[in-house]
Amino acid sequence: MKILLDAKADPDSDAESTNGFTAMYIATSKNHPKCVQLLLDAGGGPHILAQNKFAPLYIGAQNNSQECVELLIKANANLNDQANDGFTACYIACSKSSVDCLQLLLENTADPNLKANGGFAPVSMHMQYISSWL
Repeated sequence: MKILLDAKADPDSDAESTNGFTAMYIATSKNHPKCVQLLLDAGGGPHILAQNKFAPLYIGAQNNSQECVELLIKANANLNDQANDGFTACYIACSKSSVDCLQLLLENTADPNLKANGGFAPVSMHMQYISSWL
């Protein structure tokens, strides 16, 4: 990847042709913080949403990719982007028991009160998994 980026390859070139599944999105979904950093350094956008409005930050929280989430937060990713179902990174971190990612999101002012389309807030999702967090 570094060779391509050094040759001035556009890190966001697939944003429209792949329904928003950019290299950033894929690197985050695969938990590759070094690739995420390379993409950020090359001007890759942490804000580009996939067709389903999943943000790289959302996918990082889903996969408990703490290092990727931290890099995206430092790159000013929108902490409160909502997917088509209304889920946020905070909500999905609760649903996947990604405690470390949830803590990072909350420490950086993610809104814990944004509700998904069904009207549930992250605290409700947390209650479904609370036995694993005690």
